[in-house]
Amino acid sequence: LGVGYFNYFEDWARAAFWLEKSAERGGLDLHGMIHLADCYWKLGSKSMARAQLEKTYKYWTLGAIKLLSDMGDIDEALEHARGLAGAGLPADGFLAAGAACRLHGRAAQAIEYYERFLAVPAEGDRKQGIERAKARAQASIEAVKVFDVLDLSRIPDGRYRASSIAYEAPLEVEVAIRGGRIESVQVTRHREKQFYSS
Repeated sequence: LGVGYFNYFEDWARAAFWLEKSAERGGLDLHGMIHLADCYWKLGSKSMARAQLEKTYKYWTLGAIKLLSDMGDIDEALEHARGLAGAGLPADGFLAAGAACRLHGRAAQAIEYYERFLAVPAEGDRKQGIERAKARAQASIEAVKVFDVLDLSRIPDGRYRASSIAYEAPLEVEVAIRGGRIESVQVTRHREKQFYSS
């Protein structure tokens, strides 16, 4: 129930309630612990989020990296991301590090992390997944570079469509520009899981 409320409804209070109930019975796994920390953060308590998150620190996970970044603890998030990459998951680690850097306006550092991942050979039983993640890394580099030079005042009013690499398949969007500003962004087509699309 806790994971359902977290992933599908973004109902942080109910998710926290049921995740705490699960923890009381000893049934909370690593991801559930991070979800609970995330609920505490979204409900306004960084101290409770930190205390919960510290229980997971002997492991490096995407959820912890994202939450640390969201809470503003970028250097700690990057430390975890490098640990994850060094533990044999370079796609997860370097992509998470790039995303954390982008969130905090560190464009050049984000590109460095994406390029570090692009240098990882795509081989073994994860070859297909690594190749797909490399396409996402390359798309992220291009997005960072476009953002740096984008001047919306030079773009005529109208609706523009484009696609980018998502997790499962291409994600298509439509952006409305009016008066030199982005008026709206709508996802027009995707094949993502429900909680990704939210």
